[in-house]
Amino acid sequence: MKFIKERGDGHRIEFEISDDSTLDKVFEEFENFLRGAGYVIEYDKILDLVKRDE
Repeated sequence: MKFIKERGDGHRIEFEISDDSTLDKVFEEFENFLRGAGYVIEYDKILDLVKRDE
């Protein structure tokens, strides 16, 4: 699985993790990818799944 962010200035951020990673590991690495791409995610917060209201 790869997460890739290409910016207009020629910079590229790429994270690759094993396809058999747990969902928790995918979320953890996606958080790191988002941070590397410039998004601010506080280190005392995590991504989580929540049930969508229908």
